[in-house]
Amino acid sequence: LPDGIPPWSGMFLWEPINDAFEGPYSDGNFDQSVIQHEYSHGLSNRYVSAEDGALNSHQSGSMGEGWGDWYALNHLYHEGLQNKAVVGEFVTGNASRGIRNWSYDNSPTGFGDIGYDIVGAEVHADGEIWTTMLWTMRKALVAKYGEAQGGEIAARLVTDAMPLSPTDPSMLDERDAIIKALDNRYHARSDFDTLFDIVYGAFASRGAGVTAHTKGGDDTDPVPSFQHADSARNGRLVGKVVNASTGEPVAGARVMLGVLEARVSPVAKTSSTGQFAVPVTAGTYPVTIQAPGFGAQTFTGVAITAGGTKSLAFSMAPNLASKSNGAEVVSSTDPNATALIDDTEASSWKAKKGTGNTVVALAKQAKITAVRVSAFTSSRFEALKSFTLQTSTDGVVWKTQPIGKDAFSYEEPRPVVPDVHYKTFTLATPVTARYVRFWTDAPLGETKANVQAAELQVFSGTVKDVGPLPASPPDAPVTDQGTIAAGNPGSDSAIGVTAADFESTCTAPPSSQGADGWVTTLPDSFGDGVHKVTVKGTSDAPYDLDVYFYDASCKLIGSAASGSADESGTLPSGTKYVLSQLWLGAGVSVTVTATDTE
Repeated sequence: LPDGIPPWSGMFLWEPINDAFEGPYSDGNFDQSVIQHEYSHGLSNRYVSAEDGALNSHQSGSMGEGWGDWYALNHLYHEGLQNKAVVGEFVTGNASRGIRNWSYDNSPTGFGDIGYDIVGAEVHADGEIWTTMLWTMRKALVAKYGEAQGGEIAARLVTDAMPLSPTDPSMLDERDAIIKALDNRYHARSDFDTLFDIVYGAFASRGAGVTAHTKGGDDTDPVPSFQHADSARNGRLVGKVVNASTGEPVAGARVMLGVLEARVSPVAKTSSTGQFAVPVTAGTYPVTIQAPGFGAQTFTGVAITAGGTKSLAFSMAPNLASKSNGAEVVSSTDPNATALIDDTEASSWKAKKGTGNTVVALAKQAKITAVRVSAFTSSRFEALKSFTLQTSTDGVVWKTQPIGKDAFSYEEPRPVVPDVHYKTFTLATPVTARYVRFWTDAPLGETKANVQAAELQVFSGTVKDVGPLPASPPDAPVTDQGTIAAGNPGSDSAIGVTAADFESTCTAPPSSQGADGWVTTLPDSFGDGVHKVTVKGTSDAPYDLDVYFYDASCKLIGSAASGSADESGTLPSGTKYVLSQLWLGAGVSVTVTATDTE
């Protein structure tokens, strides 16, 4: 409610409802994390920006939920009342993750994961992303300064930032407000540089780095960046994705620094040569790669060091049940079975409990060694619990494989993302098959008549080895120069006369070249995902350049738009044009240099 009007807060009486919410009988008034969460809504709804009720976009509404969790945990840790980052343990009866998908000490989420949850883009689910960012920051500050001082600094920054942010902010807006709060409160400290490194590093490690961008608070498909504002803190991840069965490159693969692939934004896509390169703040990350014809695979423990380059080859076995490889649904008891063979758990197939089945003709006959199954669902308790897999060489005579019974389970009070995410099942004895039949034996819910499964991926050999990537001869640098007449302030997207002209005509250079931007055309080979661009200006007065990347159809595919005067960044896969846009200044000479990083 607006400031000045007495507030109310719903603590709720919680009770178990079979196949809906199966927690204990409890009273929210006895769960301190619930009390503090709800109380914090009164703060965020009134204190963010210069207006009351300024959390009306998706990202800002998500942050409203995220702040609630964060303030609850911050208080409980500060007072020594709790030592695990779980919200709602008492009301849910779940000691390991409470009412959320994960404990915040274990959450793998980041900025590019908005929309990741079973329910899709939803403020409580995506609020976990914001809490995870803030909790990462707090943990790093506590590790450096101790609980009392580190927790106090974190609380001051989070709270001070609220009135500094715009109305209906995005997560990046709020990140910037926290950095401004850091400047305002702690600029006189002798260790200010250390504070800045810790705070910005927390955001960068969660995908809200320098070149992350969003179209605003309602954008549910923002572009992540893991790049620290201090370039000395960054390393580079250079990769090549190859087909394990042929050694050929895998083009168009989505690369995520995290464990999720459905409805999330990649940090890079592989080029026609299977390559990609991204700047990454130092740390250890899981790398998930998803591609048509290969499904999704997560490679854990990829360590990036500051100033170093990690060059890796990611070998992926082809998914024999992929429609991209020629697999086909031969028969199905229920419609839309192709959702099982589309290489992503973003879509799901619903079939009858016990009798639902589909027959898939594999891309080729092969000796099957493993299957990967996802129970990802649009209805929690309809998620797959048990399945039967049968194999055949002719589609007539079937052999049942000893996998699938009680394959998926959940912790009360309800199934959440880690319960239904991909699992790999290895056959005890490899079997030759041309067809597979998949039965939906049982859902997680006792009362449900239907079962949902998202993916059936079949492999002949499970390849997970990651080896050194051999160096290749570098391309010669490309340099372009020009003068931009005037600046055109904006945020989060390419705007202005030159950008509008270029996007509407797809002509390079556009007729308005140099008005407020400069378009550079690159050789086709520079769109392989492993080239870098640097844009530098020359002017006697202050200026600020931003850089935007376009594919051959003049579609915007990325940016490097920080607060720095000059910009640099990795060219996303498929880049054909670079737009250098003048945000601030006039008569600025611009030099664009694109180089191979190999």
